[in-house]
Amino acid sequence: MLGLTLQAIPDDIPVILDAKRGDVPNTSAAYADALFDSFHADAVTVAPYVGMDSIEPFCREGRYALVLATGFWNPGVFAAAVRAVAPGGVLAWEAFTMAARQARPTLPAEWCLGPGEPATLLPDGMSVASQEDVPGAQRGIRRRLLARRTGLGLS
Repeated sequence: MLGLTLQAIPDDIPVILDAKRGDVPNTSAAYADALFDSFHADAVTVAPYVGMDSIEPFCREGRYALVLATGFWNPGVFAAAVRAVAPGGVLAWEAFTMAARQARPTLPAEWCLGPGEPATLLPDGMSVASQEDVPGAQRGIRRRLLARRTGLGLS
């Protein structure tokens, strides 16, 4: 059914598959191959909750014009996401800060951004367009980053 639906979409319309995939590495590689090569998706959603190696097949270096992550923090996943941004592409990231633990005491510290993160973790070749803290009375403070890969090559 998905294949037939995708065939009906004109070639000039980008296809984003809300797959939420993330599995053991060999299964993730098969999912990535199917979604990108067989179904010709332009972008997919992934779920990195079982670890970095679960999404590595989806993070082909320099492939994406936009990489977006919300409500999640893992430094390894962030590094892979940065590598996946194409030259001229944009990285948008939102995650809880340590201050969010005041509103949500059960929020694990390792799921929270430290001071200055994630901007301080960007490699050369990425420029910060903005980074701001967004208050939330019930959910706690979140930080939003918008960064662009500069130049023609990858860093």
